[in-house]
Amino acid sequence: MTASVTDRTGSNAKPSTSSRAPRPPGTTKKTNPAAAANAKPPTAAAGDTGPKAPASTATCRPVTAHASTSQAGALALLSLVIAVGVTLLDAPAQAIWPIAGYLIVNIAYSAWLKHVPLIDVFLVASGFVLRLLAGVLAISASLSGWLVLSIFCICLLFGIGKRRHELVVLGSSSQQHRPSLAAYSVQLLDYLALLSAGIGLMSFMSYLTTATVVDTFGRLTLTLSAPFMLFATFRYLQLIVVHRTGGNPARLLVRDRLLVVNCAIWSAGLLVAYLAA
Repeated sequence: MTASVTDRTGSNAKPSTSSRAPRPPGTTKKTNPAAAANAKPPTAAAGDTGPKAPASTATCRPVTAHASTSQAGALALLSLVIAVGVTLLDAPAQAIWPIAGYLIVNIAYSAWLKHVPLIDVFLVASGFVLRLLAGVLAISASLSGWLVLSIFCICLLFGIGKRRHELVVLGSSSQQHRPSLAAYSVQLLDYLALLSAGIGLMSFMSYLTTATVVDTFGRLTLTLSAPFMLFATFRYLQLIVVHRTGGNPARLLVRDRLLVVNCAIWSAGLLVAYLAA
């Protein structure tokens, strides 16, 4: 009797989880088909109308080149107007018209005249001359017309060399960089560079013969300066025609060793002539 009770009890007892045999790998747990059919899908939260589309990247797009260029140009123009306005408040009366002219030239150039061939280089050179006149008039000094003409022609040479460099280096895409290059050619720019260099040399030599220069440095100023002037002009023409440089005239003038050495020797000679006079 005891054995039978024990047998019944052992047969009716549920095995513990620790005594269950492990599920063979690769098998899945069986689900009740009826329970799966009656199961309710998860309800969407309030305001959720369905699967969300991926976030738009429109707000992450970089600012276009045209927009950034326009904003930079407007900011530069505003800064120029403010700077010129502040300068006019303290400038002498005789120096107001070069400053006003410089402002007008810059506005006209930035607005539309930078796209007009030949006019663009003339306006750039005129800007340098106007700045020179403003400085001279501000200190009530005298200025020779020959010096003004020589500086104007030298600035023309720099602007022509810059456009020649862009035309040669950029090739067919140069018009996208600077639309006025469509009306230029390498041969035309070579002619213009030679003409500007020649007139600049002659006008500067004429300036060296004026009474002010002769009284300050002596009569040997022209003889002393002519070789260095010619070498500097020839070297710059060589750089823009043979070496195809000239994209940055200011950097070229201070980084070319021959031009720097030529200027140093020339300056030393003028210093000796000044002390001797």
